[in-house]
Amino acid sequence: MQFVQRPNIDCTKWDELVINSPQSSIYSQSFFLDATCQNWCLYVSPDYSKGIVVPFTEKLKKKIAFTPNFIRYLDFIGPFSEIEIDEFTIEVQKFFKVGQIAINYDLKSVNTSANYQVLDFHLENNNYNNLAKRMLKRFEKSQLVFSNSSDLTSILNLVENELSARIKTLNKSDFDHFGKLIHQLYLNKQLFFYGIYSSTNTLVAGAFFSQFNGRITYIKGVSLKEYMQHGSMYKLLHEGIEFANKNNFIFDFGGSNIDTISQFFTYLGGENKTYSILKWGKEPMYYSLIKFIYHKLAKFRK
Repeated sequence: MQFVQRPNIDCTKWDELVINSPQSSIYSQSFFLDATCQNWCLYVSPDYSKGIVVPFTEKLKKKIAFTPNFIRYLDFIGPFSEIEIDEFTIEVQKFFKVGQIAINYDLKSVNTSANYQVLDFHLENNNYNNLAKRMLKRFEKSQLVFSNSSDLTSILNLVENELSARIKTLNKSDFDHFGKLIHQLYLNKQLFFYGIYSSTNTLVAGAFFSQFNGRITYIKGVSLKEYMQHGSMYKLLHEGIEFANKNNFIFDFGGSNIDTISQFFTYLGGENKTYSILKWGKEPMYYSLIKFIYHKLAKFRK
């Protein structure tokens, strides 16, 4: 197996492997990677029968492997053996001197992990808790109106505005990537979205979901704060979950690094799944300083 840079990747062969592999996620598709990554390469077999994506950035002529925003984890796709997985963890650290990548696999060689949440309707333990049930009843008693035929641009603007105000680490470049991703998902017919409107027909909440490989994945959603108490976010996720249930799909909440959000997902029946975080090397001090200044300036330019 070898590393292949983006200009030399046969995306037709790679996407065919991704589409035909039951264990692959939406994050491994070439259009998804092009939308969200500054750069990416493949660690892949010559016949494209197995491989894994490695996103990276290049700063001051130094390549740093990392998992970018809007990608939860990377997948080993195809018939990887334990030996081949161990070989990858060695080779990626040779190819990139510094890196931190999330991999949807229980790597025995690392001691750092994180969780995402899924709801599998083939299992019995998929009930909402009492708080979720109360919030859904509260929504039904409110004056808010749910819609599955909302305007994509309006929801995108709402999501970007609210995330910008709440997550200070996201900058203009991040939202450029996010907007490109949403439009590419739409063009590839893997996107659906919902909106919630006030009694004056004002959009107050919205959410994006993707459909791929027997799985519905929650991408991002927001609600104006004053409407959250009426169960707006519970309603959006509930409708996505119902769509997955009716079509016999797994519902993937996508996970979150924010405890209150990941807890919210468990209220709606999400079960924790673990993925590994492989980290190696150390950024030079001058790069850390430049990165800090860059993010400060990027927020200022928004």
